Amino acid sequence: MRKIEIRKLEEEIKSYEKAIEIDPKDKHAWNDMGYVYDEIGKHKKAIESYEKAIEIDPKYVTAWYNVGVAYQKIKNYEIAIKSYEKAIEINPKKIGAWFNMGVAYQKIKNHEKAIKSYKKTIEIDPNFGEAWYNMGYAYDEIGMYEKAIESYEKAIEIDPKYVKAWINMGIDYVEIEKYKKAIESYEKAIEIDPKYGDAWHNIGNAYRKMGKHEKAIESYEKAIELNPQKISAWYNMGIAYRKIEEHKKAIEAYEKAIEINPQKIGAWSNMGYSYDKIGKYEKAIEAYEKAIEIDPKYVYA
Repeated sequence: MRKIEIRKLEEEIKSYEKAIEIDPKDKHAWNDMGYVYDEIGKHKKAIESYEKAIEIDPKYVTAWYNVGVAYQKIKNYEIAIKSYEKAIEINPKKIGAWFNMGVAYQKIKNHEKAIKSYKKTIEIDPNFGEAWYNMGYAYDEIGMYEKAIESYEKAIEIDPKYVKAWINMGIDYVEIEKYKKAIESYEKAIEIDPKYGDAWHNIGNAYRKMGKHEKAIESYEKAIELNPQKISAWYNMGIAYRKIEEHKKAIEAYEKAIEINPQKIGAWSNMGYSYDKIGKYEKAIEAYEKAIEIDPKYVYA
């Protein structure tokens, strides 16, 4: 936020302070002042203002919701959840409270309760795409990939250009070993955003799972073209080359991965393997020793 914008908001706070001076029971002034404090990142001051509004009117649903948002911003998710629950108790149709409560539950890894919150959100508004997406993500976290796919499909139905939903759906199809469906999902993401390098990388992984290593290499090359620092694309391309016994090219790929991250232990170990396969035993030993130097307990070197 620019300094001029901050100054303008600080002037607004002064106006609310004057309004409160005239009428200390003006709950709207306390709430609105809290909102401005939130805008400039003074979340604790915002909370104080919202709590004052609630003290004046314990059924002030907007203040309960806003105080929940402020607590969420300072990562106090448990109190944020309690605040949203109070807002919902007053107004069971407060959709933002249900949605944000789902987000807060996800932050504390309570994915089952997050799903329940998102279901309530969708019950109020079936076209809330982000709630469908987040519910899919929560299902992913508990390994319910088919349910996650259903949620992502709903998100995509609402917004066919929801790239993240296409990507996550592809990841889930890989998890349930439906690789062709995964590739279709990733390709859809690329169609929407041709510069989405991670989608190309994920296509490569799917092809590799199918044993189509040449196709995997082509996809990794596209990912690298878009992001030359994509270490996993270099590393996985090395593995794909190894699978088709192209050990010199595998070594080149591992070297690029190591250039990006010299601590990439798997690249050192795999490079040792490829050097061994082409009869360069001293180089193989050097690579294995480097892997052991990084992690003396590494059993694959």
